[in-house]
Amino acid sequence: MAKVTISLNMDVVEEGDGGIDESLLNQLASDLGDAIVELVNAKKGIFGTVNLFINGEQYSSVNFD
Repeated sequence: MAKVTISLNMDVVEEGDGGIDESLLNQLASDLGDAIVELVNAKKGIFGTVNLFINGEQYSSVNFD
C-alpha cells in the first residue's frame, strides 16, 4: 500500500473591520478535512494522513486507510 500525506494550509488575512468569523473558519476547515478523507477513503491501496493548518498553526490531523 502507498502512504500519502496531504497538508492543507489556509492563510487568512483579515481585511477591514469585518474579518472572518472564527467559527466559520473552523467549520470550513472541518468540512474540507472531511471531504478530503471521504475522497481518499474511496480509493483502494493507499493510506495516510490529512493535516489541516490555519495560518501555519495545526488545526487537525486525521488518519485514513
